[in-house]
Amino acid sequence: MLRVKLLSLGLSLLVFGLALTGRAEEARDEAVKKEMKAFAGTWDLTGVKEGGKENPPPPPGALQLVFAEDGKYTEKVSGKDSESGTFSVDPSQTPKHLDLAIAEGMDKGKKQFALYELKGDELKIAFAEPGKKRPADLAGKDAALVVTFKKKTTK
Repeated sequence: MLRVKLLSLGLSLLVFGLALTGRAEEARDEAVKKEMKAFAGTWDLTGVKEGGKENPPPPPGALQLVFAEDGKYTEKVSGKDSESGTFSVDPSQTPKHLDLAIAEGMDKGKKQFALYELKGDELKIAFAEPGKKRPADLAGKDAALVVTFKKKTTK
């Protein structure tokens, strides 16, 4: 009889654990959807830090990143598509993770890992070189580029 009760208790704990796991996954999925929605739009480059050095501000429209809520992105240089692919975010990480899968452009077929900080209409990204490991922090000590963007508003 004790064995049956222990078995029943074990099954109850297993079901409870699976329910909690399911809820955690749902919460994570909702957080990702919310973040993808916040990313959606056109972002204008406002600053570049390369090798730890701040570069002069780029001219308006020099480079844009266009993110779609469905996980596609396009990089535009002077209004022309220069790279495209898919992206994913993981807002549960600290700092948050951004992954690009480059489908078209100079680094076609490579993955590019980054860290990001999104605050309203400002986006800061620390990119690794395509095919290299993710930077350790947003300060960019080991990042190929640290870039800042401002979201373009639609009128």
